[in-house]
Amino acid sequence: TAAAAGEESPVEGGPPDHSYSLSSGTTSEELLRKLNEQRDIIALLEVKMKEMKGSIRRLRLAEAQLREEIR
Repeated sequence: TAAAAGEESPVEGGPPDHSYSLSSGTTSEELLRKLNEQRDIIALLEVKMKEMKGSIRRLRLAEAQLREEIR
């Protein structure tokens, strides 16, 4: 029922199956696990950002070389 579903809804009001949503009965163990998952995601994103910065740098060098060749 809607009432039973309302009891299980997360405090923030997002969908209950959302990976960042927390129910009111979330244990500290679950919070710690979610925090560690988010830390892993952030670390991966930082690696990807460094890779992208490297790619952008290489593309800019290639662009500069092509512009010189066109002149």
